[in-house]
Amino acid sequence: MKRIVSLLGLFLALIASQLHARTLDDVDVILIRGYTSEVVFDKTMPKYGEPTFDSYWKPLDAAYWNYYKNTLLPGNKGRVVSFHWSSKDRLTNGVVRSLADRIKAEIGKGLCANKCVMITHSTGGLVGDYLLSSAIDSKGSSYDYKIISDKVAVVIHLASAGGGSELASIVRDVAFGVGCTNSLTQTIAGWIFKGVNCGAGQDSIGVTNDLVPTRARQVNGSQFTYTPTLMLAGEGTAGVQGAVGNLLLPGNDDSVVAMHSTCGSNSATPVDSCSPTAKPNGELTSVSAPKGFYAAHYPWIMTQEDHGEMIEVQRSLDPAARETLVTRAYGNFAETSSTSGWWVFKTNYRRIANDESRTSGQLIKQYFSF
Repeated sequence: MKRIVSLLGLFLALIASQLHARTLDDVDVILIRGYTSEVVFDKTMPKYGEPTFDSYWKPLDAAYWNYYKNTLLPGNKGRVVSFHWSSKDRLTNGVVRSLADRIKAEIGKGLCANKCVMITHSTGGLVGDYLLSSAIDSKGSSYDYKIISDKVAVVIHLASAGGGSELASIVRDVAFGVGCTNSLTQTIAGWIFKGVNCGAGQDSIGVTNDLVPTRARQVNGSQFTYTPTLMLAGEGTAGVQGAVGNLLLPGNDDSVVAMHSTCGSNSATPVDSCSPTAKPNGELTSVSAPKGFYAAHYPWIMTQEDHGEMIEVQRSLDPAARETLVTRAYGNFAETSSTSGWWVFKTNYRRIANDESRTSGQLIKQYFSF
């Protein structure tokens, strides 16, 4: 009888946990953006602590998250707050410090009182990782990030640059004067990252220094976060500039960041998927994938959306654009299986059900729970 009672208690506890599962509709949300190339090298952009910091960066931040805040998060019973930062600052100093100051201030006003979800995009993934993982080493400091990490229940990384981007390496080389005699390198750097000047030096490119894969992985590899972190990784081409990015990035990519980074791999080894058994389009086959991941980082969804489509105005819903579920963590997704071709030419697919009519953001909105 004791065993039956104990099992019944466990069963009831599981039911209760499901009944009280929380979604994006009833939780506070912290948004941390990436940066836009149009302003990365604007000489007028202020650092944290300068008088024009808020007036310069806040409108850009609002525009960055416009689709997410106005389309996917309306009706949210909790607070949705985006926190801006300066691309002119370095990651381990001004960027994280500016976020820590203001997030802690909002926590003091009740933000995340009942835990919250952090959603990041692009460089915001590297920023969010460092912010939360630094809590382990910052106890007692005046910028005690543990106050923040204790409040964040789950992180959702959209196209995270947590492992850096090889495009930043090109910009770094030009800024350091390495590619000054190579007109192609200068053209690419100036086209993708507008305004970079050859030989301008390290200080001229701010956080871009920290996006060079060796540096990003040095920072992330020396830190550990125990906050469950869900990775959304895409593959796609964003126009002509995106096609150039596809050529320059190793392995599969979303035109700005390679999949070794967006999947959360603990190595910069090029990969074509987050899963060794499925491509991003859902095709079930053997494919190159990470051998290991950053602590508590879990590939969640792969999508055929490019880097910007994950957060910008809803894409044109192309039936060919698909989403593939990598892990069932934090969401009861429905899946569908299909087959194309015949005999030795037959191909099997496993995708999220009805994914052709929904963006990755809409899928998160519908299925995410914790």
